[in-house]
Amino acid sequence: MLGTMFARTSLPAKSVAAALLAVLLLAWLLPGLAPRTHAHNSEHWLLVPGEDRPMDETAARHNVPATLVTHINGLSPTTVLSDQHLLIVPLPGAAAIVETFVPMIIKPAFPGQTLAMLAEAHGMPVDWLSAANSIAQDQRLFPGQPMFLPDLADPRQPRALGQVTVEYLSPYIGAGQTGYLLLSSNPGIQPSAQLGDTQLHLTQVPHPEAKAQQQFHYSPIPIDPLTESGPVTVTVSYLSQAGDLVAGELRIEVFQPGPWRQEIIVVDGAVAARLSVEALQEEANLLTATWNRRNLPRQWSNGPWQRPIPEGYPTTSVFGSRREYRSPVPIYATFHTGLDWAAPIGERVTAPVPGTVALAEELVTKGLAVVLDHGQGVLSGYWHLSEISVEVGDFVEAGDLVGLIGSSGISSGSHLHWEVRIHGVPVNPRQFLYGSILPPETPE
Repeated sequence: MLGTMFARTSLPAKSVAAALLAVLLLAWLLPGLAPRTHAHNSEHWLLVPGEDRPMDETAARHNVPATLVTHINGLSPTTVLSDQHLLIVPLPGAAAIVETFVPMIIKPAFPGQTLAMLAEAHGMPVDWLSAANSIAQDQRLFPGQPMFLPDLADPRQPRALGQVTVEYLSPYIGAGQTGYLLLSSNPGIQPSAQLGDTQLHLTQVPHPEAKAQQQFHYSPIPIDPLTESGPVTVTVSYLSQAGDLVAGELRIEVFQPGPWRQEIIVVDGAVAARLSVEALQEEANLLTATWNRRNLPRQWSNGPWQRPIPEGYPTTSVFGSRREYRSPVPIYATFHTGLDWAAPIGERVTAPVPGTVALAEELVTKGLAVVLDHGQGVLSGYWHLSEISVEVGDFVEAGDLVGLIGSSGISSGSHLHWEVRIHGVPVNPRQFLYGSILPPETPE
């Protein structure tokens, strides 16, 4: 994700504001540093991968003075960058190199605006902005506060594909994050959409601008955490009223974050004695079938989800961290598919949004487990419980009890593992604590 990568640059997180002020002062005090051949737009920046080049070579490649780039990023002109670096580079008005960098602009915050509101308004994950600006995701901004924002194509710019129109498409999605696709169509046209090999489940939604003859179709776009940086294709197709198959390809950009946290999980002999290759495969098959349910209608709400446990408990393992299991019985999990919170045994675990219980039983690695189906391929899981409080088929509202914190299954201490999957793809559940699963300006 863009914000995470920004946080790992050589510019310390606490220095972003200072660097920003330095840029503005330099633009005013040192106009001679601006390139003579291009007008310097002091309101636009890029985040540029280092790509194993010397810093001055990268600056020259983007036609900006090395002295300005070194000052902004706190580097020496002789620094040799790795591909884990990201530089803030001023954007010349006629810059023509467009490869993997992300254009950035600075915009002032409005009175009363929060980071989550700003992220939703611009159709991007809130944690990008949080890391890039060194601001907590739920922090309220002061009026006029300058904020770094990716300068991307307007996701609300309609694009026609014959009798189907793309009303909203997230142009840029971090690996492990979720984007939006909103289509409209003529009556009787039922479009389908596919992200690579993943079939997106489109559902009809109301829309404030819908005319009598329009239908609107929506699907979240889940990006697997292992997806490499670069373009991915969403294919939209439909049968025309004449019976012809019409298809069009839409391009979105995926950005991998910086180095993921590495974790080694040691499975002791007592736990390993309960494991077998057959038992692990049976559990995997059961969960795969559960995650790929798509028969329930949509039950989403247009707003942030509730936390499944009370505030104040520490995060002990983040989503997406790369994992190595050292176990007598091989466990082939390569990354952490959810979010772990340490909490005492017996603490309440509640539903973040309405859903129907799709699974409620003890699993060999997950322990006492519950899966909630929120409709249209969106499900959430709760592992390692000490008690299950629901049964398969129960309907729960947001805030209803589903179980109690425990340490069952493969667990090194009492905690809740919470994960969210969309169309079977694991995505970062934290994003839904600060923003809606629905695209901006779409009613419930």
